[in-house]
Amino acid sequence: MHIPGQHQNKIDEYFQGVQQSTTLEQSSTNTKENNEQLFIYNLIQNHSIQYSEQCNAIAINQDNSIILAGCNNKIKVYQFKQEQLTLIQLLSEHQKTVYALNFMKKSTQFISGSYLQIIIWSMDQHSQWICQDVL
Repeated sequence: MHIPGQHQNKIDEYFQGVQQSTTLEQSSTNTKENNEQLFIYNLIQNHSIQYSEQCNAIAINQDNSIILAGCNNKIKVYQFKQEQLTLIQLLSEHQKTVYALNFMKKSTQFISGSYLQIIIWSMDQHSQWICQDVL
């Protein structure tokens, strides 16, 4: 079957576009698979923390060195060092149950939230978390 020149060019362009699109999708899939393979974790036996109280929120900072746990109206601050969790501070500014914890991406602060109260926390010169603002 013979296809006139201009139609053949359009068909060729279409299949080239489909081929490039398929190549990009495969590349994207391979990148995604590679990223998923990069994350490796090991379960550390006998290093769990038992809570007798309810924990409603958890946050981990970007370098995985600080872990926050919202337990009722308190925030427990843990340091993660040499595969050990150590309680380093207990924050009790909230009057109601803490339901949200989140580290800021561009600063060393974190934010906590409970019913009708949001608190922004900063680190002082002694590496202790202090209440900076209550909203």
